[in-house]
Amino acid sequence: MFHLPLHENLKVIEKLGGSAADRLMLTTFLRADDNERDFVLAMGHEVNLFRSPYCIKDPSRLIFDEQEDLYTGIWELDGTSLLGSSCKGGTYE
Repeated sequence: MFHLPLHENLKVIEKLGGSAADRLMLTTFLRADDNERDFVLAMGHEVNLFRSPYCIKDPSRLIFDEQEDLYTGIWELDGTSLLGSSCKGGTYE
């Protein structure tokens, strides 16, 4: 997520959420608040998967990744989309 533009991140999450895998592990920054800003590919950008436009469902586990504001989430997959239609009501929004 860190090195892809927004539209590619959305495609990846949608595709993986509907895959035959049973778990997904992604990193996210909980304090990042500008998911749609421009970024330099080599430098990456902080992505908050719990904010718009992702609004990803809450993970089954969220682990602090020993870097300021970086977390690893583990999602249990059931073949449905991980992307939400609204960010309201999530634990991490």
